[in-house]
Amino acid sequence: MVEAATPWPHVCAPGTDVCDLVRLMTERKIDAVPVADRANQLVGLVTSTDLLLLLISREEAKLPLPFMFHIEQHSAVNVS
Repeated sequence: MVEAATPWPHVCAPGTDVCDLVRLMTERKIDAVPVADRANQLVGLVTSTDLLLLLISREEAKLPLPFMFHIEQHSAVNVS
């Protein structure tokens, strides 16, 4: 497990602003940030999924997507 972990991960505090956290995660391409208290004890983990869930409510998540996919059939193209 140690080999898979980032040796010096970015860490946030419980009171970190969500906008700052999103900015950090998107700029550094980080999917999860440990949350540590003042004693530097791990108290949580914020994931990209946690942040995405802030954008929706349970009822909105049950609605169909606001667009439709249309699949078209094309004749085969010979590339040789």
